[in-house]
Amino acid sequence: LNAQIKETAGTLRNLSNTTVVSTFYRRAVDEAVQAVATGVEDYNSAIRRVVREAGRSGLRVTDKGVTKVDYESGYSRRLDTAARMNVLDGMRHMNQDILNEVGDEFGANGVEIDAHMMCADDHLPYQGRQYTDKEFEKLQGSLDRPFGEWNCRHTWHRVIIGVSPRLYSDEKLAEMRDYSTERIKIDGHAKSRYEWSQEMRRTETAIRQQKDTANLARASGDDELRKKCQGTVLRLGNYYDRITEASGIDPDYGRMYVAGFKDIK
Repeated sequence: LNAQIKETAGTLRNLSNTTVVSTFYRRAVDEAVQAVATGVEDYNSAIRRVVREAGRSGLRVTDKGVTKVDYESGYSRRLDTAARMNVLDGMRHMNQDILNEVGDEFGANGVEIDAHMMCADDHLPYQGRQYTDKEFEKLQGSLDRPFGEWNCRHTWHRVIIGVSPRLYSDEKLAEMRDYSTERIKIDGHAKSRYEWSQEMRRTETAIRQQKDTANLARASGDDELRKKCQGTVLRLGNYYDRITEASGIDPDYGRMYVAGFKDIK
């Protein structure tokens, strides 16, 4: 509860700190974050509920049949993409604030950022290392994409500088860096493993877009368009599988889910 109060400046609203314009959407995300935090729902079920409820609220659909969420900046994002990011970010914010509360209780004066494979280039030099609270605050302010924001999967736990041992050795961090930056050639294009992971995210989004359009075509009786969409889904799916096979990155087929979509021959 303290973490939620701190994260929302005492309002207990907008747990994901999103700048989405729709207040109904923000409320749906808040309910989803609360449901996941209390164990009532799993991530995927909560995300699908946000999409379903936000769709009912009348969030706009473009002439291409793609439901989007508008931000204060004027930027738009697919509804399902925004929901996934906001629910996960909301949970990360809450969990991070709980870690910070625990650190305050045992007198921590610094942080250690966790480390993972396929780290983005902007965070790669800093992950797995310890910083004093002032150093970390300065680092966060210097980054265009601070740790823990905008789909960043990093968290940090509080430490006592000079006392708390590091979780990751320099050798392990070097191994993670090499894994993330290794160049892999697929279909004539060479990219780092991290860049291929982002290509997978774009492909998943493209597949969902085609499934959305196929649903609209089925509802309007346009069998020709529906078959065309089906062919594109299969082509993108094959491309996706080639990436996972060549890069060794685990696929996440759940990210391609669209309610109501049915395959046709």
